[in-house]
Amino acid sequence: MSLRPALMISFLLLGISILYGETTDLGASCTPPVNNAADECTVKDSECKTNTCACKTGFIKENGACPKALGKACVNNNECVSNSKCAGTIGSKTCSCIDGFGNKDGLCSKTVDGIDCSSVSTACDTIQNAACDATSKKCKCNTGFIMNVDKCDPKNSAALINFGVVTMVMSLLTAFIL
Repeated sequence: MSLRPALMISFLLLGISILYGETTDLGASCTPPVNNAADECTVKDSECKTNTCACKTGFIKENGACPKALGKACVNNNECVSNSKCAGTIGSKTCSCIDGFGNKDGLCSKTVDGIDCSSVSTACDTIQNAACDATSKKCKCNTGFIMNVDKCDPKNSAALINFGVVTMVMSLLTAFIL
């Protein structure tokens, strides 16, 4: 009989949280639903994964919401992440970054060449190995560097990143043989 008051209090607290719109935010602890019970995670397009509220597959966390990820099918722009659009032909539209933005970790970040430096000549100073291009009035990577969304990487760094372990092993073998 002592369980009854505790159960009633639990239902009362649950009702209050629903009434006042309490939500279980992304990253919050949760219990996976059992037997088609409602998921505790209340953010649209989120679910309880490994006891934590997270975005469902095909969606990505952005500012506490779960918009559709880049490259996923969409119908209109407001389904996609910030600074992106729903583009393509009818029936095969997907979320993609708008001009001046590029994919960085699944979100659209302003690209180096998307930064306007016409009114503020120091706009490019925060980007290592970039300068304001006098003709376009946009930031541009310096000679010997290539744009990697919001930064300028050495042109040969892509090969070193992709083959870093192989390059290191070859360097060690060369040093050992010589």
